[in-house]
Amino acid sequence: MEMLVQGAFRPLKREDGTFVFAKPIGKGYVLMIALDDLAFYVNWIFTHPEKSAGIDLAVATEDVTWAYLVDTFTEVTGLKAVNPDISAEDYFVLSSLQSWTDGRLIMILM
Repeated sequence: MEMLVQGAFRPLKREDGTFVFAKPIGKGYVLMIALDDLAFYVNWIFTHPEKSAGIDLAVATEDVTWAYLVDTFTEVTGLKAVNPDISAEDYFVLSSLQSWTDGRLIMILM
């Protein structure tokens, strides 16, 4: 969940103050985990190497849709947020730009 503050899920902020959660998620969801929750599993793995060696440990705090994320962000912060439907192709083009003020980004996020 901390990835919303810094990292892959951090929203962009428009000049008008709107937060933009632009990811090619569509109607899918992302598995998120809070660092405190992750720490529990990391501790267990290192404490029990005889049990943890070779296992595929798949854990998440919550399965998050982007619509739910934006609604919750707005409810908790009182700030405006949007979730534009962006294609994977546009996302990878935009994420490779040096400046998020590029005209293509502005058009897609409006």
